[in-house]
Amino acid sequence: MNKNKLNYKSEYNLNYQLGYKLNYKLNYQLSYKLSYKLSILILFALCLFALTISSASAEPVIININSTGTLNHSIDSIGDGSEGIIKLADGTYKGLGNVNLSFNNKNITIIGNSKDKAIIDGEYSTGKLNWLFNVGSGGSLALINVTIKGFTSSGATSSDAAIKNQGDNFYISGLTVKESYPQKGAANPDKPALIWNSGNNFLMEDSLIISPGIFEGPARTIYNEGLHGTIDNLTMYNPNRYGIDNIGNYFTLKNSFFTETNPFATSSMVCCPIQSDANHTLFANITVSNFPCCPIAFDGNNITVSYIKAYNNSEAISMAASNVNILHSLFDGGRDSAISINGGENITIDNCTIKNSKDSGINNAPSASSDRPATNVTVKNCVFESSSRAIKNAGDDFKVLNSNFTKNTGDYGAGIYNKAKNFLVDGCIFTANIADNGGAIYQDENGTMSIKNSKFINNKADYGSAIFLQKSEMNTSKSEFINNIIYKGSDSTYNEDSNAYSTNLNIISTNQAANGGKITIKVKSTGINGVIVKSQIITLKIGSKTISGKTDSNGIATFIYTPTAIGKLSFSSTSNDIKIGSTQYKKSAISSSIANVQLAILKKVSDKTNKKGKIYTRIIQWKNSGNIAGSKVVTIDLKKYKLSKASYEYAKKVSLKKGKLTIKFNLAKRTTGKVVLILKK
Repeated sequence: MNKNKLNYKSEYNLNYQLGYKLNYKLNYQLSYKLSYKLSILILFALCLFALTISSASAEPVIININSTGTLNHSIDSIGDGSEGIIKLADGTYKGLGNVNLSFNNKNITIIGNSKDKAIIDGEYSTGKLNWLFNVGSGGSLALINVTIKGFTSSGATSSDAAIKNQGDNFYISGLTVKESYPQKGAANPDKPALIWNSGNNFLMEDSLIISPGIFEGPARTIYNEGLHGTIDNLTMYNPNRYGIDNIGNYFTLKNSFFTETNPFATSSMVCCPIQSDANHTLFANITVSNFPCCPIAFDGNNITVSYIKAYNNSEAISMAASNVNILHSLFDGGRDSAISINGGENITIDNCTIKNSKDSGINNAPSASSDRPATNVTVKNCVFESSSRAIKNAGDDFKVLNSNFTKNTGDYGAGIYNKAKNFLVDGCIFTANIADNGGAIYQDENGTMSIKNSKFINNKADYGSAIFLQKSEMNTSKSEFINNIIYKGSDSTYNEDSNAYSTNLNIISTNQAANGGKITIKVKSTGINGVIVKSQIITLKIGSKTISGKTDSNGIATFIYTPTAIGKLSFSSTSNDIKIGSTQYKKSAISSSIANVQLAILKKVSDKTNKKGKIYTRIIQWKNSGNIAGSKVVTIDLKKYKLSKASYEYAKKVSLKKGKLTIKFNLAKRTTGKVVLILKK
C-alpha cells in the first residue's frame, strides 16, 4: 500500500499536503482561511485520493462517528496498509476509547465538522494523565478542524508527548489546543512535549495553542527533528519553557504570533518560545511580545529572519550562527539587547528599526567567556532610536552603512562602541545622541575605524561630543560635524592617549564590627586601564550623613560609620575630577547596600518609685529593640535608702558600694529587663 496516498498537491487556497516530497516548495497564500465549507475539503481530499492511489487495491475507508462512538474503534476498523478518513460530528469525545491511541502502518485523517465544536477531551481537569496519539514510523496522521484539551505528555522524558508522530507527512490544520501541557522533565535535559515529530515533511497551519500558563520544568510545546518541517499561521499564548524547539534542517516558521500574558512569568519559566539548532531555516512574518526571555534563539548555518515584530521582550534575537540575514524587522522596548550575537560569521542586518532597547540594540560583544563575537557583520539601512547604546561590537570587520542613530544614550558611545579591527561607518547620520564619552562613537583601545560620508549633528558628551578615541586609530573623510556640544575636553573629536582616564569606583569591602559595632566601608578608585588613582576625594552618603575621604596610595578610601538603625542600609559613593601631573581623572559614582545591619538598641523604658507606708518600691526597666543581643550597665544611687530586697529579670547585681548599686542588663533581641528594689529609709 502506498504510504503517500494523502499527498495533497494543489494551488487552491486550501494549500495543504499530507505527502509532499522533499525540496517541494510550498506556495501558501497569506489570505488562506479556515472558513471553507467542510464538504469542499472532504470532496477535495477524495479527489486527490483518486489521483494518487492508482496503485492501491482499495479506496480510502470513510467512517462517520458522533460522540457516542470512539476513535479507537474507528482506527482499529481500518486495516494495516490502508487509508482511512474519520469524520467527527460536533460533540465531545472522551473516555478510554478516545485517549492513549497508538497505530502504525495506517494513514489516518481525522476531520472535525467544526473545529470549535468537535472536541477531544483528555480530562486532565479530573486528575487523569492521558495522551492522545502515538504514531509509528510506518504510519501517517492528519488532524483537521479539531479541538483537543486536557492532555499531557505520555511521560516525562524527551521523547514523550501528548501527540507523538514518527511517520512522514504529519499534517495539522485548524487545530486548537488548550488546557494541555507536558509533564515535568525527569531531569533537566529531559524535555517532554505537547506535539513531538520526527518524520519528514511535517506541516502545521492555521492553528491555535493556548497554554494554561503552567510551567512544569524544561518542557516543550512543539518539538520537531524531521526534515522540511513547516509551521504556518500559528498563534501561541503562554508557551511552555520552550515553545517551538526545532533541530530539523530546512525548517520554516511563518505568519505566526507568540505572546506571554502571565504577569508572573520569569526567564527561568519561559526560556525560548522559538528556538532552532539547524541549517537552512526561515523565520518570516512573526510577532513576539512580552517575554521575560529571548523569544527567538538559533544556531546553525544559512538562516533568514524577516518581517519580525518584537515588542517588550527581554532580548528579541539571540544567535550563534553563520550566513544569517535579518531583514525588514522592528524591535521595540527590549529590556536587554534587541539582537545578541554570540558567535558566527557573515551576518547581515538590513532595513531594521531598533528602538527603546535598554542595553545595546545590537550586542556583538558577549560577556560569557565561552562565547565569542561574530566576524564580518554588516548593518545597513537601519534606524536606531532612543536606546541605551545602539551598537556594541568586539568582532572584526563590522560595517555600518546608510543608517541613522537618533537620541540614543550611553556612557561610552551612545551610537557605537567598538573595540575591534576594521570597523567601517559609511553614509550614516548621528543626531542628538548623548553620552559621557563620545556622544556618537566611542573607539576603545587597539581598535581601528574608518568613517566616511557621514554626518554628526547636535550630539553631546563630557568628552568628545561626536567621537572619543581611546588609544586607537581612526580615518575620517567626507564627513560633517555640526553643532556638537562638549561639556569638557576641547573638540568634537577627543583623542585620548595617556593624558585622561575615566575612573571606576568599586566597593571592595563592607564590614561591621562584632556585636553591632561600627561599619567600615572601603571604596577603590581606578582608571579605565586599571591605574590606581591616589589622593582623589571620595564622598560617601550613608544614612543621614555625608562623609568625605581621600584615596590612599592603593587608591582606597576608608569610611567608618556608626549605625543607628537595623535592617537594610543603602549608601552611595562619588568621586571628583582630579588632575595629577598631566593626567586627568574624571568623576564616577557607585551605589550599594548592606543587607542587614546588626545592632542592639537599648533604651530605658521606665524608672519609677512607689511608696507604701515606710516601704519604697523602685522599678527600673530597659528594652532591647534591636536584632542582636546587647548589655547595659546601670548605676543607681541608694545613699538615702537601705536595700531590703531585690529581684532581677534579664539583669544581675554587679556591686553595691558606698550607697551605689551597679546592675548589668543582659538583653536578648526584642526583650525587656526589669529590676525591682525594696527600699527603706
